[in-house]
Amino acid sequence: MVLLSYGVASALAGVAEAAMARLGTLRFMFVVFLLLVGSVYTLSSRREPRGPRFGESSPTPLNWRRLERADDGVIVHLHIGLRQRSFDELESRLYQARLAGNAEPMYSLSGRRLTRNVTTVSNPSHGLYGRHLGAREVVDLLRPLPETIRLTQSWLRNNGIFHSTHTAGEDWITVSLPVRQAESLLGCEYYRFVNSQDGDMLIRTLEWSIPGYLEGHVDVVQPTNSFLRAVPQDRYGDLPVPDWETEGRVPTYDELAEEDKLERGHIDVPVLEDLPLDPKPVDACNRLAVSPLCLRVLYGTLGYRPQSTRTNKIGVVNFLGNNNNRSDIAQYLAKYRPDAAADGAADAFETVLVAGAEDQQTPDTEEQLERSMGLEGALDAETLIGVGHPTPVVAWSVGGRAPFRPSTGRATNANEPYAEWLHHVLAQESLPQVISISYADEEQTVPPSYARRMCAGFAQLGARGVSVIVAAGDEGVGKDGMCFSNDGRRDRRFLPTFPASCPFVTAVGATRHLDPVMAAFDARSGFVTGGGFSRYFERPSYQDAAVRPYVRGLGATHEGLYNPQGRGIPDVSAMGYHYMVVWNGTSHLLDGTSASAPAFAAIVALVNDALLADGRPPLGFLNPWLYGSGLSGLRDVTTGSNRGCDTLGFEAKKGWDAATGLGTPVDRHSAPRDWVRVGPAPATHRLRLQIGLKQDGFEELERHLWEISDPFHARFGQHLTADQVNALIQPSDDTLTTVIDWLGDHGILEEELEFSPARDWIIVPSLPISTAENLLQASYHVYRRGHLSLVRATEWSLPLYLHGLVDTVQPTNSFFQIRARDAVGEARGPSPDGLDEPPASLNDVAEDIPEGLGILEGVDLANPPSGLTAHQACNTSAVTPICLRALYGTLSYKAQAAARNSMALCNYLGEFNNRSDIRHYLQVYRPEAVDAADEFTIHEVAGAVNQQSPATKFQLDHGQGREGNLDAQVMLGVGFPTPLVTYSTEGDPPPFTPDSTFPVNTNEPFLTWLRYVLAQRDLPSVISTSYADVEYTVPASYARRVCQSFAQLGARGVSVIFGSGDWGVGKPKECHSSNGTPRFVARFPESCPYGTSVGATRGLDPAVVAYNDRTGFASGGGFSEYFPRPRYQNDVVESYLSRLGGMHQGLYNAGGRAYPDVAAIGYKIVTVWNGTTKVVDGTSASAPIFAGIVALLNDALIAEGRPPLGFLNPWLYSVGFRGFTDVIQGSTRGCNTSGFPATQGWDVASGFGTPVRFSRFVY
Repeated sequence: MVLLSYGVASALAGVAEAAMARLGTLRFMFVVFLLLVGSVYTLSSRREPRGPRFGESSPTPLNWRRLERADDGVIVHLHIGLRQRSFDELESRLYQARLAGNAEPMYSLSGRRLTRNVTTVSNPSHGLYGRHLGAREVVDLLRPLPETIRLTQSWLRNNGIFHSTHTAGEDWITVSLPVRQAESLLGCEYYRFVNSQDGDMLIRTLEWSIPGYLEGHVDVVQPTNSFLRAVPQDRYGDLPVPDWETEGRVPTYDELAEEDKLERGHIDVPVLEDLPLDPKPVDACNRLAVSPLCLRVLYGTLGYRPQSTRTNKIGVVNFLGNNNNRSDIAQYLAKYRPDAAADGAADAFETVLVAGAEDQQTPDTEEQLERSMGLEGALDAETLIGVGHPTPVVAWSVGGRAPFRPSTGRATNANEPYAEWLHHVLAQESLPQVISISYADEEQTVPPSYARRMCAGFAQLGARGVSVIVAAGDEGVGKDGMCFSNDGRRDRRFLPTFPASCPFVTAVGATRHLDPVMAAFDARSGFVTGGGFSRYFERPSYQDAAVRPYVRGLGATHEGLYNPQGRGIPDVSAMGYHYMVVWNGTSHLLDGTSASAPAFAAIVALVNDALLADGRPPLGFLNPWLYGSGLSGLRDVTTGSNRGCDTLGFEAKKGWDAATGLGTPVDRHSAPRDWVRVGPAPATHRLRLQIGLKQDGFEELERHLWEISDPFHARFGQHLTADQVNALIQPSDDTLTTVIDWLGDHGILEEELEFSPARDWIIVPSLPISTAENLLQASYHVYRRGHLSLVRATEWSLPLYLHGLVDTVQPTNSFFQIRARDAVGEARGPSPDGLDEPPASLNDVAEDIPEGLGILEGVDLANPPSGLTAHQACNTSAVTPICLRALYGTLSYKAQAAARNSMALCNYLGEFNNRSDIRHYLQVYRPEAVDAADEFTIHEVAGAVNQQSPATKFQLDHGQGREGNLDAQVMLGVGFPTPLVTYSTEGDPPPFTPDSTFPVNTNEPFLTWLRYVLAQRDLPSVISTSYADVEYTVPASYARRVCQSFAQLGARGVSVIFGSGDWGVGKPKECHSSNGTPRFVARFPESCPYGTSVGATRGLDPAVVAYNDRTGFASGGGFSEYFPRPRYQNDVVESYLSRLGGMHQGLYNAGGRAYPDVAAIGYKIVTVWNGTTKVVDGTSASAPIFAGIVALLNDALIAEGRPPLGFLNPWLYSVGFRGFTDVIQGSTRGCNTSGFPATQGWDVASGFGTPVRFSRFVY
């Protein structure tokens, strides 16, 4: 901005100060100045008096070059915006907080809740929500003061202008003037400007002014110094070949960029007739191109049947000569939405022509084809109808097309489309409930005064119940090499777009892919989803709680390139990559937020349809609702960034971010395929609700854990106490207070709550389903798998102000039915032994053997010879403790620290450790340990019973106690005399019976057990658990919190041991990701990087990866989909991946935590159950065997005055691996593949292999 005055400094300062005071907190950059003019050319006989003037001045924008003066014959359409009388009141009615008696912000300092007395039609928490204003109410609120109208009309008359038009509220006056008269009126000179990038031309002036007495009465005059061109926000691409899976991990930018640039071929997209009854996105979206069917399945609208088509409408706006060609639309619908084609939707939508626009239905001219005219119109209309049919559509086409070509006597292309269109649409009595706009330009191409008045127009639409949806932009944070301010200083800065920066619209970014969903880009077309922060508009109050943490988290990143106090963009995102479009009679691909915006608009229209059908008002201005309760309908996007301006741009993060906003409309998270929804859960059924609060210092705890577990660190072995761990992870007082207050708002009193020792878990002991549903905005249902039942809610949400404070709430969408490693199997076809159907448990097919098989004749088992070899001690058809001790070198070790050491195992689902069976086993196979059967400690948690009476018929039928017995027997068989501790958690969940007797059993055993064990002051040095489930049966938030609890155990010096699973890389019917794509099956908790996972082997020399063709058993291994590869694994896993080459590419996440870490024998292990001797296979045997070895290692360390090993993996991967024998034969067969092979060095079949000799560790 430039000061145009010949100098009265004090007057200038006074006027500027007054003007800025009037502009207040909106901070519009409307510069006030004085200008004295000499002679003014006018057609009037009555000359305008000389005196102070005010206006605006701007330098030539970047990429624009000034040419010659505008020709005399040019006609300029001037839009004069008069000061609206009560816009603040309209804004208040729309969303802002108006408080009684104080100026407290919308959110209190603790962010707990919206303040009271909020007067708004867009705030769902207020009684006036949805009471939108009528057209006359808006006009009356905004009509300028009579003095404003009189002065403006007098000014025009003084300049010989007697013919004008005005809007209904008289807040806009439009006049058409010869360019020279316009120059006289505005004290300026109009020039032709050309855009150096695309050749577009505009008639503009860089400075203008009007009489000083109009200050405070006239806000804006355009076209003057606005260079907004309303560019369509789409990018054109060719037809692609399949977008194949990358190497089982989140792809890098470079990999996707390379994929984008591949040659393209013909596309076939799925059709409705080919979909299964309950389709998932992967069934409808082939990742080649996006069709309406894909979008409808992806966003859950496929089954919805609109009911309010007489009262509900969608609007779309065309600018710059774009139109909606009905022939193209008909062809598109015939291909991709045949029911809409049959209904005649291509001919049914309404077209409204504004400001001389044409509704061209003839074939495009060569020039139009060259400039892709009509392509944006095709995309918008086809997407809206494709998703929103049969909702009626109204399309506005607004006159003016680029580039400008002046001709004498013909009105110029003033190219102010928003003004023309807003004047028209605001004059209508009836409006669509949602309007989609896919045109924008850099915010700085328009002066703040213009942006403010256009934004005020969008606010008027919102107040009248219209949701205005706009594209967020297609150049990331700005085009590389072009990111400079246009104020003459050429400061380097990011370039947000307008009108997305207006706080009264909903800005939509774009995503690509299904799993993971990521911020969209297309390296072929140059498209990158837009986002950032406005330099014109302050951050609105509804964004505060969501945007402030993101800005704080940026720290110094991009400092100076953006306005951290500005309105954040976008608000939400939707798929915006590879949309199918029919244009000019042929199919094409388009990327862009001009695709995601109409897709999101169509979804909003269907929501409005449901509301209207229910007798409720439409959503109207969305953002206060979106940033509040509407967040429950959105899926957070945390991958990718909106690179631009030669930077990586803003990264997608948890919560709101400047790349994807709050996220994308949530896709339907179905229950795992083997769980069947039975019906709604009874409202009176009660849950034990567990709320995991954010652990403020977990990263610090993790740092401690790495240091104390690294044998090369000075702090190795300096484990933390319970109090130290609790102090690190306890949530802040503000977090606790906020969550407790939230519960209190729902009638849940603080005195009813239970807390973990660190207060990082809040437990509501008994909560009715009806209250839980209201609390979590969820719907609970009964799900059944076989004889087991669960009450779960597949979707849930929290108020926005709790985001970042609460990590997880359970039971909700976790279907983690913790099972013994050898749990439910799937058919593998006839086996060599004729076993057509796999067992429900490997224990179910445990083979009976004669008692005493595996015992060595002539050997005193209580005092075996120290030189006994594994080949002498082992019968590989019946592996007993003497074999295990000889095989792993513990036979001659004499424990010395039993009084200061202990080992533990966990029981779930009614499992127990029967002392009688254990005594029988030890009497036969480890006679000196027989007394341990009566001495081990039993902890019964949350009502569980470690049953010692004879098994019931139900228990016998379901094999209960087999796993518990096996674990206890092998741990004592190997680890004696180390004392054994057993934890039994909860009882067996009976079939669901919807009556008052249904037990409060929410079946979240890890959470219950972990809270219990972490509350103990003294812990065992090693804990073995032989239970798990498929990783995707639990949400990532649940898995993370459970895993963090295992990290707490590690920090306290506990080694946590898991089996690696018993079905290789997966049972055939489980070999899919959460969205249904083919995938190897990761398992949890062995995927947690803070535990040690143990695979299974069979045989002695050589040991091979364990399998059993008769039962289908194969030792498990794989890569986590939730947890990234920990740093201790980097070298060995990268080496293994290089050896794998392209094997199984796309079926696993190569960047995930890999398991197992080690292996131990897990084939034909002897056990006693219900008085009968059997042999069983599984990592549920190898895990407790390895745990027994670790217990003896800890015994040796403690005896020397050294600490126990604690978290094993950093030690294992740095030095401990030297004590293991490499296993190089076999594989983790499964998913109808050979699985991952064992190779030299660490591998995903056996980890580092099996322990060599105990003495190598001890000595």
